Amino acid sequence: MSDSNKKQLRHARSEDSKRVDDNTSAPRRRRTKESKGKRKFKPIYIIPIVFVVCCLGFAYYMFSSLNTKGPVYGQRCSSGMTLDLSKMTEAQEKISQTEGLSSIKISTDCLIIKMEFKFNDDVALEDAKQMVIDATHVFDDTMGYPKNSEEDAYSKMLSVDGDRRQYDLEIVLYGGQEGFPAYGTKQYRNNEITFTDANAKDQALADSIVAGQNNE
Repeated sequence: MSDSNKKQLRHARSEDSKRVDDNTSAPRRRRTKESKGKRKFKPIYIIPIVFVVCCLGFAYYMFSSLNTKGPVYGQRCSSGMTLDLSKMTEAQEKISQTEGLSSIKISTDCLIIKMEFKFNDDVALEDAKQMVIDATHVFDDTMGYPKNSEEDAYSKMLSVDGDRRQYDLEIVLYGGQEGFPAYGTKQYRNNEITFTDANAKDQALADSIVAGQNNE
């Protein structure tokens, strides 16, 4: 065999060997790509994604709650009549002229009207209670809302308007005589104010009223 024929034979064998290597390596490359693709979708990667989504949802819920005090709270508050702030100020000024009264503060929180009375040191507790009752009627009359019936002691503002509940009263009385501080409440469905003095059996109720006043 001539040298040229030998070279051609070696070249042909070399080409066949390359084709075999290419054919055997192709499946290997495909398996490598497939295995890499599978690693991208491991379930463990879902955990941080779910965590982030939950955090965002919780943050949105907290933001909504802080701005509306929650959907239930907001809906309940919306049933109340719109109170004229100028009339509230007028009522406060009228009440402040009561003899023996050092100061009066009136504020609102949702469906609660809060009243804080400070009496002179020489005013007895029982006298202070009557002065508070009179003051609530001055406040109610000044606000100018009608009553549901002549038998009612207070107007619709402190009762119900149709089928919608209106405002409760929460009252704190401060003074220098025995029995102070005292607390009063009137729920919208009642016609009378219930007083609780410093020796109250229902201390939890008294504490809740004071806490509410202090947050104003």
